[in-house]
Amino acid sequence: MAQKKKTAAGSTRWVGRYRDHQGKEHSKSFDTQREAKAWEAEQQRAMRRGEWIDPATHKTTVAEALERWATRPGLRDTSKTVYSTVAANLGPIADIPLVALRRRDVDDWAAILTKGRPWKGGKSITDSTARRWVLIVSAALSLAVEDGLMARNPIRAPRAKASRSISRAQIPTSGQISALVEQLEVGGAEYIEKGSIHTQKPRPDVADMVRTAVGTGMRVSELCGLRVQDVDFLRQVVRVEWQATPNGRELRPLKTRASRREIAVADDLLEVLDRWCVGQSPTDRVFRRADGAALGHTRAGEALRVAARALGLSFTFHSLRHYYASLLIDSGVSVVGVQHALGHESAAMTLEVYTHLWPGAEDQTRAAISGAVSRAGFLRDRSPSPARSISISTGQSG
Repeated sequence: MAQKKKTAAGSTRWVGRYRDHQGKEHSKSFDTQREAKAWEAEQQRAMRRGEWIDPATHKTTVAEALERWATRPGLRDTSKTVYSTVAANLGPIADIPLVALRRRDVDDWAAILTKGRPWKGGKSITDSTARRWVLIVSAALSLAVEDGLMARNPIRAPRAKASRSISRAQIPTSGQISALVEQLEVGGAEYIEKGSIHTQKPRPDVADMVRTAVGTGMRVSELCGLRVQDVDFLRQVVRVEWQATPNGRELRPLKTRASRREIAVADDLLEVLDRWCVGQSPTDRVFRRADGAALGHTRAGEALRVAARALGLSFTFHSLRHYYASLLIDSGVSVVGVQHALGHESAAMTLEVYTHLWPGAEDQTRAAISGAVSRAGFLRDRSPSPARSISISTGQSG
C-alpha cells in the first residue's frame, strides 16, 4: 500500500512499494497517493502476467542486446562478421532502451536501410538484406526476453513470410545478362560512396564471375571460394568444396552437406575458367583482384549491383542462380537433378522456389489426353444417318 512521506523540504510525497518474485523490495515516490497506488497495481499486474522487468535492466539498449547475442559461445566467424555489420548499422535504434522499443522503430530503421543510410553517405542495401538484418535483431531481442530484459519481442512474430517462389519476370534474360557482362568489362558506371560520386573501373574478374554463375548456378560465396584444383578440365566438372568469407581472405566450410557437389559444365565455360587457372597453383583462388588478392563476395556483389543499376536493372548474383535453374528446368532436368546442381538440402526447397517454372498439372493433363477424343472417333462427319440398333454382348445366353 502507498505510504505518505514528508521530505526534508516539508513537502508531501507518496511512496509505492512492492516485492518481486525473489522477495526484493522496489519503491518509487510520487506526488499523489493515486499515482503511487496505480504504479503498485501496474507492477503487480506485470508480475502476474510474466511481463515484469527488473528496473535495474531498464537501461539495456538494442545495441547492448545485439552484442549479447553476437558474443554467444560457439558462433562461426562468418556469423560474427555478419552480426558486427548489423551492429554497426543499427542507426537510430541503437540507443533505444529495450523496454521502450516499438515495432514502428524497427520499421522506420528498415526503411532507412533500403532508402539510404545517413551514416554511410546515403548508401542503401537491398530489401532482402534489410529483412535478414531485421531478423537478426529479432533473434537478439528474443534472447533478451528469455533473460528477462524485456517483456516481449515487438518483432518476434514477423509479418507473413513472403513466398520464395520465383516467377519468370524475376529472372534475367539472356540479353540483360549480356549487357551486364559488357558493362562490367567496359566500366564507367557511376555510383556514390561516402558522399562522393565515383566511376566504376573495368571489372573483367566480376564479368567472368557472372559467366560462371550463369554456367553453374553457384552462390557468390562459392564462386569466391573456388580454387584452381576445383576445376576438372578433363572430366568437365566444377567441384564446390568451400565458400569464402565476405572479405575473401579465408575459406570456410559450406553450410550444408548438400552444398558440396560436382557440377557438369560446358566447353564455353571451361574456356572462361582456363584463362584464370593457367599458370596458377592448385590452391590459388580462380577469381582474383587485379593485384592478385583473393576476391570477396561483398565487393564482388557490390560491383555487380553498380553495373546493373547503370543499366536500370536490380539483379544480383542470386538472380543469375535463378537464371541457371530456369535453363535446367526448361531443358527437362528433373526436380532432383536441379536440387543437386543448386546444392539445395531437399527437393521440397527446390520446388518451393521454382515451382512456377515447371509445367503445371494442367499442362501435363492436356499432354496426357491430347488426341484421346479424336482417337475415339468423335470427330467424324456428324451428318444424319439411318437409325440402327447396337447390341452389346453381356456374355450370357438363353
